[in-house]
Amino acid sequence: MGDLPAPTLILDKGSSRPGDNVILLCFVPMDTLVTHVIFCKDGKKILMLPNDRNKLIFESAQPASPDSAGEYFCQYQHKDDRNQEKNSLLSARWYQD
Repeated sequence: MGDLPAPTLILDKGSSRPGDNVILLCFVPMDTLVTHVIFCKDGKKILMLPNDRNKLIFESAQPASPDSAGEYFCQYQHKDDRNQEKNSLLSARWYQD
């Protein structure tokens, strides 16, 4: 884990019917230089998004299915002045059933 502040994860389940999407929104703290945002499910990385011009909200749409059930969280990465990649703390976890 890291010493950077945790982002906030919002999980929009929608109807959660097969064919619909589960929307994951990862809100990065203001004034944070981000190199990547990482979405995870059940402790495994499912998506890594690159920095997008000082963007503070990153979105991922996952297809709703029985396989989409699980525990989701996000985090971000930042390169310090020594060009070392650092990870943020993890967001609060959300469970999709």
